[in-house]
Amino acid sequence: MAPIGLEEYVFLVRNLRGVYAPLPSDDHGRYVGWLVKRYRYRDIGVTDCTVEASPNVFEDRLSGKPFHLLEPPTRSLEKGVSMAEEALGDVIEPCLARTILLSLVYASPLYLTAGSLGELRRAGLVVYEVKGGIPDLSSARLHMRITGYTVLDYYVESVRNALEAVEKNKAEAVLMERTGFAEKDSRRYWRIVGKGEETIVAYLDHVHLLIEKDVAKKLVDPETRILLAMPAGFVLDPAIGATG
Repeated sequence: MAPIGLEEYVFLVRNLRGVYAPLPSDDHGRYVGWLVKRYRYRDIGVTDCTVEASPNVFEDRLSGKPFHLLEPPTRSLEKGVSMAEEALGDVIEPCLARTILLSLVYASPLYLTAGSLGELRRAGLVVYEVKGGIPDLSSARLHMRITGYTVLDYYVESVRNALEAVEKNKAEAVLMERTGFAEKDSRRYWRIVGKGEETIVAYLDHVHLLIEKDVAKKLVDPETRILLAMPAGFVLDPAIGATG
């Protein structure tokens, strides 16, 4: 598949609210139905493998209604995503791995499901969780937006710090640094902390695995290094439970 045009890439980076990040086996009708109902006039990213897992659910909902099919915008990033996806796919479900990587290409937060969160926990990719409660739709929308700020505010610094760890081949350094960031950054979610026990936001790290698998050092050029940024995700289930 040919890379998308730069004009479309710029539009999506500017306008995406998040990237739908389920497991292929999830109940897409439930999650997609909620997102469509609540975000009819917003832009949400989705990967090709997720659409292929449930094509009927996404019928008439692509091309900005509200979903956009995400692709790497350059040949170099296409190759980089492929390499990283293959490495991470040994540890987590491959479509979820691809979704995480493309969320970084588009500097967007993930919209996780209970299933995908569990998958990431089992693989040791979750470095910190914000637990609390979502009381209503207004709170859900606010904290989905704040999760986007978490990704963007740390985007450049997280790449630069990752490059240092890759150069020194220190996977543990990435985990420690990103855990420390998450603990500090989580203060921005003060409105929901202590108001429940559900995980609302998950801070992730995949770079330590890429270092361990000797792949990260192939992702340090000026384009593919964005695949080393730190992902974060908002968990949809508490929001759906609170708002129906």
